[in-house]
Amino acid sequence: MRIWTRRLAAVVCAVAMMAAALVMGVTGASAQANVLQKPGADTYLKYRIDGSSMHIGVISQDAQGRKYYCIEAGAPSNHDVNNVIGLPDSQEARRVSWLMGRYAQSDQRTQAAIGVLTHDHFDHNAAIWGQHRAIIMGQYPDLAGRADALWAEAGANTPTGADIQQAYVQGIRKGKLTVQIEDASGSPVAGVVFHARLNGPAVFDTGSAETSGVSASQPIELNWKATGKGDVTASLTYERKTLDMVLSGQDYARIGNDESTDAGSITFKVRKDFKPGILSTVSSKIVNDGQPVRDELTSTLVGEDNYWVPDLKVTASGWYFAGLTPEQLRGAVTARQGEGAANAFLARLAADGHRPAAYGSADFTGPGQSVRATAVTEPGGSQQYRAPSGGFGTWVWAFERDKQSAEAQDYLIGDSVAPFLEPNETNSNRFRLHVESSVTEHSASVGSELSDTITVSGFPDDHGSFQGNQSYGFRPDQPNAQVDVWWAGSTDDQQDDERFRPQGKVEPEEDGNHRLVGTWDFPARNGTIRVGAGASDAHGAPVNIAAQDHGWYVFVWRFTGDDRVKPAASDYDDAWERTRVEGFSPQEKAMIVTHVDKSEVNVGDTFHDVAKVTGDLPAGSRVEFTAYEPVAKGAPAGSGRKIMDARSVAVTSKHAGAKVSSPEVTADKTGEVYWKAAVVSPQGDVLASHDVGVPEETVSVGEEPKGSLAHTGAPILVFVGVGLAALAVGALMVAFIRRRSGC
Repeated sequence: MRIWTRRLAAVVCAVAMMAAALVMGVTGASAQANVLQKPGADTYLKYRIDGSSMHIGVISQDAQGRKYYCIEAGAPSNHDVNNVIGLPDSQEARRVSWLMGRYAQSDQRTQAAIGVLTHDHFDHNAAIWGQHRAIIMGQYPDLAGRADALWAEAGANTPTGADIQQAYVQGIRKGKLTVQIEDASGSPVAGVVFHARLNGPAVFDTGSAETSGVSASQPIELNWKATGKGDVTASLTYERKTLDMVLSGQDYARIGNDESTDAGSITFKVRKDFKPGILSTVSSKIVNDGQPVRDELTSTLVGEDNYWVPDLKVTASGWYFAGLTPEQLRGAVTARQGEGAANAFLARLAADGHRPAAYGSADFTGPGQSVRATAVTEPGGSQQYRAPSGGFGTWVWAFERDKQSAEAQDYLIGDSVAPFLEPNETNSNRFRLHVESSVTEHSASVGSELSDTITVSGFPDDHGSFQGNQSYGFRPDQPNAQVDVWWAGSTDDQQDDERFRPQGKVEPEEDGNHRLVGTWDFPARNGTIRVGAGASDAHGAPVNIAAQDHGWYVFVWRFTGDDRVKPAASDYDDAWERTRVEGFSPQEKAMIVTHVDKSEVNVGDTFHDVAKVTGDLPAGSRVEFTAYEPVAKGAPAGSGRKIMDARSVAVTSKHAGAKVSSPEVTADKTGEVYWKAAVVSPQGDVLASHDVGVPEETVSVGEEPKGSLAHTGAPILVFVGVGLAALAVGALMVAFIRRRSGC
């Protein structure tokens, strides 16, 4: 913007002020009269008019060396000072005062020319001065040219206004003022003292809100920086010379004191702080258990007039919450008014039962940067967090001021906290299924009824009822799992069936030796289901499966998966899930009767399983014992991890009809331990087994005794003996049943 300061002096105004000064002088100013000194002869020129000798140039001077020039031509002069009045500001006054200062020490001709210019613009009586001027110019012909040159020079060096502009150089956080002092034509004037002031939340690079300088022929740049947020007004003043009128017998003009002149102002917005933000979305909406949890982050800026400090690093902290239920997906939860600190927001979430399961961090040095963050097990740690089995998870991110560098803290006025349970930041950690199943008969004849018993755990208790959540991008539960039954064998010779023994985990393609007998739906829920033998499927229809041909019949349970539960399937070559069907059975079928050696133990006690095997067994057969960790009473049998996994004990011919014992195990917690035992051929076929969860194969584990019992001798031994005898009798009554281990 261009600001001009110009005032025009009128002779009428000057005369009025002189009249006022005269009145004041009558009342006492004359009492304070000062006596001036005669000037040196080299400061003026002489001329004659009407027979009198006159001076043009310096007429008097004072003790400070200031020079006095006449502005009342024809009046008798003296060296008394009756009063001093500042002449009104004008271009003429500024030029004349500048000349008086610039040429305070100069030659006669220059001083005479200044005297001429002073008369020209400030003489009380223009007509009388005109007569004198004509005589002077006649006597000194070159003086007019000198006066014109001085007047032009004064015009080029007299400030009349200023140009002040503002430009941002770093957002609205830093900038510069460009200052130029100008003459009447708008050209720069050098050598003028100026003062700049900032009113508002900003300072100059010196750290002060005020600064001074001297103008040059080029604009002067003044750098500033914000100290806060708001409007700043930059004002500019400059120093100019003034012109005094001295009242005496003959009035004079002299250079006055420097005076500060307002050159205008400019107002602009500033903001020192900035508020970083994050745009984020989970790397995957669906995560299986055991997989890493990642998030995609992009730095951004929050609000208007917000600018990142160049290359300033700030670190975002992340918290990952797991185990959320479908009912909790009700929309984002944001920090409340006045709850700007991340720790206050986290404390409120904790009070609502939400505590972080994992943590993350990401560094940014500007907006628009993208980072992939991986969840870790502790703040600042390096060990990757692995997704749990089941539930929804969500991220919360924040820029915490107290965790930034000292430099960054200077630019952040508080924490920036993202909401909890934002849809883009929420994923599903799918449940992992556990399946235990076994065909009822591992060997059968053509025409036999085939069936399978399947126990499933790992589904969420409400599986099948979740209708999805469109806002969060999750689909409804798949209500059913499927069971496929396959036949594999030779279409001719029964002895050739062995070539088509099920191989591999994946179901085969149908061909002349592989046929899909049927597929049935069953509810995708926890519990035990029966497939075949007239049991109903998910639609209430009875399922009957007859062995029509010799060969292998294989049951495959599978769940295609949904957004809450990962896919699962039993293996096609799982020995527990196949029945060998023969046209005739010349051998005595293998059978197994099992019982635990102790039905009740305490935590830390040892116990084992006992099996009795009968029937015709191929050489190299074995008994495989499996035990599952204690689970609560009523929980699906075999749903715990294995504390003994298919430990083999060889069976020889002399063992037929004899007992085979498993290795000892212990339990480290209370609950029900379920055993499983099976006779397995050298080829891995299950020849005989039993269901998981039968009473004879269940051990109840109680609390470890707090103290030792005293030894009481024979009576205790008697009781123990009676108990063991009872167990032996009970073992003879165990039913012959089959069973299998799943994945």
